[in-house]
This record gives sequence, structure tokens and C-alpha cells, in this order.
Amino acid sequence: MEVLCRSLLCTWLLVLAGCSSAPQSQESAWQGTEDRFNSDFQVRDGLFHDKSGEHFNGTIIVQGEGQTLYSIRLREGRLLRFLGQDGKGMLHWHKANFWAGVDRGWELDFEQQSDGLFHRPSGKLFTGKVISLNDNNGNIEVEYNYLNGIPHGPEIYFGDNHEELSRQIWVQGKIPTSKL
Repeated sequence: MEVLCRSLLCTWLLVLAGCSSAPQSQESAWQGTEDRFNSDFQVRDGLFHDKSGEHFNGTIIVQGEGQTLYSIRLREGRLLRFLGQDGKGMLHWHKANFWAGVDRGWELDFEQQSDGLFHRPSGKLFTGKVISLNDNNGNIEVEYNYLNGIPHGPEIYFGDNHEELSRQIWVQGKIPTSKL
């Protein structure tokens, strides 16, 4: 009987241990106008921050004239999905050294020149983070980083579930190699 009780007690403790999990970041939902969005959020270093300066975790829906203009899904401030009014990947969106969009938007806003990546709207070589989105579902596909128009920093490829598939680091336009 004592062995059975110990066995049941161990099983019960294992079940309890399996049910307890580390606290997860709470997800939030925000909805409002573009003006309110611009006052409530900032994009710094390619991450979305709320008024308190914390990375935003959840969904943002920006509305205008009674309809959704775009929606953004974030995890710890990092863009996961960006949908336009048509429910597909956002064509293009730019803010504070951050650009997100699909290939058609890229072609509208950027031009590769001999001295680097030129951002047409600003009239300058681009510095910041570029997020390439899937045209159909708005999911992040690739994150690029640029400094004065040249690749500098991580280039990250993502899968359908927003998981990181691969990463390489650029340093002033080159991928460093080391001897094996």
C-alpha cells in the first residue's frame, strides 16, 4: 500500500509540475486611428514600443473612416505579420529607419545604386531595418539591416510560423569569414 501511495503521490506531483509553466508575456490588443497610433507607439531599432517604452506584444489595428487601414501582429516588439486594408501583405510602410512591405512596395520605394540602397521617399541612402512580407498573408519572410545603404547587421529568414530559419551577419557590406 505504501508503494502505491508513493507512486500516486509522484504521479500527482509530476502532473502538477507539468501544469505549471513559466509566466508568458501577456498579449495586448490596441485599436485606434492613425493619429492615435502615432502618439501611442514608436519604432526604435526596428521594434515597436508602447507609450511606456516597453516592447509591444499583441495586435494593433489602425482604423480610418470606419474601416481597418492596416493591422500589425507583434511579439516582444518584433513584427510578425502586417496586413493592409485588402487583407494581404502591406504594400509598403515606413517609419523611423524602418520599412516593411511586399516586393511591389520595395520596387516603388528603393533603388539599388552603385553606392548602396537608395530610399526614394527620403532621397537618401537607407539606414535601418527592412522587413520583407509575404504578399498573400503578410507574414514576415526576411529581415534585412542597412547602414548608409549597405548591408550591416543580421539578415534573418523566417518560416510560416514566424520561426527563425536562418541568420547571417553582414559587416559593412560583407559576410565575414573565418578560417576553419
